[in-house]
Amino acid sequence: MEKARVLARLERKLNRDKASVLTDAEVRLLAAEVRALFGPTFAEVFGKSSSRLENTVRWLSLKARCEQARAACGMSLKEAALALKVPKYRLAAIEAGTFSELKPDVSRQYFRFLGMEPWVRRWSRANRDLAKRAGIAPDVRA
Repeated sequence: MEKARVLARLERKLNRDKASVLTDAEVRLLAAEVRALFGPTFAEVFGKSSSRLENTVRWLSLKARCEQARAACGMSLKEAALALKVPKYRLAAIEAGTFSELKPDVSRQYFRFLGMEPWVRRWSRANRDLAKRAGIAPDVRA
């Protein structure tokens, strides 16, 4: 029963703001629910390590925040790329969390352009390892 209550609270949180910064416990819970929902075949896609799915769950709030900020500016991804004079695929990589295409300097420029640097710092504190690997928050402090 407690799990159902925690899930309901998490659902309300995400319904209020899809860009909510999730706690480690919330990330683990969502990842476990996704695994349970989609079963063993899905688990094979993400491998035995739970961190890959958890990283995807963590990144979704960053993606949502970027989309919200762009919408507030009335810009599409293409328009934002043109304004920043960077290839659109670089911004798409930031939003998708595609590390092989992600450039930290472009990421920081994009976050600054969208006016979401304070939010990204908060997200980075909650997701230290992922932010460090992505190179998007070199100034993350304890």
